[in-house]
Amino acid sequence: DILSRSTLSIWAGLCGMAGASLMLIADVLLYGSDCHGQPASVYFDSVDPSTKDPYLLLTSPMASSVHVTTGGIIGPVSGLLYVIGGAGVLLRPEHGAPGVAAALGHCLATIGAACYHTAFVYTALISAAYQAICPGDVPTADCRGGFEDLVASHAAYMGHLKRIIKLGSIVSTVGLFSLCASHWPSAARRSVGASLLPWWVVVFAPGPWLLAVRETGLLRALPAPCGLVVAGGSFNICFFVFFLVVTLRAARSRRRTRIKRAPNGRKSIAKDT
Repeated sequence: DILSRSTLSIWAGLCGMAGASLMLIADVLLYGSDCHGQPASVYFDSVDPSTKDPYLLLTSPMASSVHVTTGGIIGPVSGLLYVIGGAGVLLRPEHGAPGVAAALGHCLATIGAACYHTAFVYTALISAAYQAICPGDVPTADCRGGFEDLVASHAAYMGHLKRIIKLGSIVSTVGLFSLCASHWPSAARRSVGASLLPWWVVVFAPGPWLLAVRETGLLRALPAPCGLVVAGGSFNICFFVFFLVVTLRAARSRRRTRIKRAPNGRKSIAKDT
């Protein structure tokens, strides 16, 4: 039934948008006020825990413990909303194997992102402990070894989480591309789910956009004052746009279905609302 599927897609899309919004708020809390107004290059050089030079994390400014803890706690909550949203939109009987692949990849990527947020708390804690013991930009001989080993291990762990996120994004993108290909205009009339997830939705798939702007270095060029926040929150911004498009499409599909089923057309719908 198109009407019930449209309603489910709307609620799933709203959950996905809520998850993206919450995780973006968590980003802002984790980075701290000292990082606001900075260019994107600062994020990639000294804020992102998987940076190529992990020792820069020791002297980078971090948010207060309250903000960091709150941002870390929000991560799993937003991850759950992400999973509900992705499963509700993609995991449908009519979507077949491509839908299963897209949903599983989405869940892997968003759960990995939630874990990344939670583990980021330790990035701030390590930095705060180091700066309390070794104030200044130059490490002292008394604490260099222990902290450098710790931050290197932490950065390596965060790098593994980021690879999980990328793997999930790739699997989800392949599944979504395959799913949308089955809804290409020439096959749209034979596709049961075409009205809910048409072929052009692939344009808003988060994976290709993230790979295009992050892996190519384009995102690094974003200037202040919003560059750092956009760079750190690009994952959630792309997913918010995707779920917004899916939600609007499902709402339009539901409205058109109700109009077709109403005895007196649009006038009957107006009376019901």
